[in-house]
Amino acid sequence: MALPPVLRPARDEDYPWLARFLPQLKTGDPLPDEQQYRTQYVHRFSLFGPPDEPPIGCTIVDALADTGYVRVVVIDEHARAKGAGGALMSAIAAKLRAAGCRHWCLNVKVDNVPALRLYERCGLRKAYESHALRLPWERVASLPETHEIIAARVIEPQDDSAVERAWGLPSGQLAGWRAMTGQHLLGLFDPSDPSRAGLGFARANPLHPGVFPFRVARLEYARTLIEAGRALFDTSKPLGVVVEDDLPLAELLLAHGAERKMHLAHLRGALGE
Repeated sequence: MALPPVLRPARDEDYPWLARFLPQLKTGDPLPDEQQYRTQYVHRFSLFGPPDEPPIGCTIVDALADTGYVRVVVIDEHARAKGAGGALMSAIAAKLRAAGCRHWCLNVKVDNVPALRLYERCGLRKAYESHALRLPWERVASLPETHEIIAARVIEPQDDSAVERAWGLPSGQLAGWRAMTGQHLLGLFDPSDPSRAGLGFARANPLHPGVFPFRVARLEYARTLIEAGRALFDTSKPLGVVVEDDLPLAELLLAHGAERKMHLAHLRGALGE
């Protein structure tokens, strides 16, 4: 009798499985190379399948305080519609509960009906929608400008708690991103009142290339925050911008030449027993 599938931590030599599974998400994002895998992914990457057999799926999960963020869920094409997705989600839930998490969340394409049904059976419900966009750099100058005196700078560790509170981020989220190779945390601040931490923030990843999350308190702050990261990117290629729960901002960028890459639903739920 075949043994039930289990979730196991990935090893350095498991890069070929990442290279097999990630493209099945069809996000259009570049595949990390082996060096990036070893520095940024291997400690977060888990494989799923029967013991001593090739894996049939994978996940990338971050445990953040009491919330588990499920970044990637993939069941191999040949193993779908056979209950493997539900088994993988159950294994992820058990892993997160063991890490002390009481809630979990993830993103899914709004038109991925089978995945939406699976996640809803797991108790996850839509909290908001997000838009993954590509913005040509030559169109940034057409965005509205702010006439307020605000400054864009790197978010320092002493800023973390204030920024996380202002934007409803899990405690430790910024520190986790900062520890990842090649990540840059940018924020907008009022020079006359540094305690105003809710003006804007972005995590810039030149390797991707893009900014996610990207949040601003006012639409006219978007140009300032994007320009703050210009030196980090190859401006001959469009900038990826993921806008979460802010339809007016997404519409502004689309009106100024951005292209919609993906339309996502952000789902959240409690981790039951």
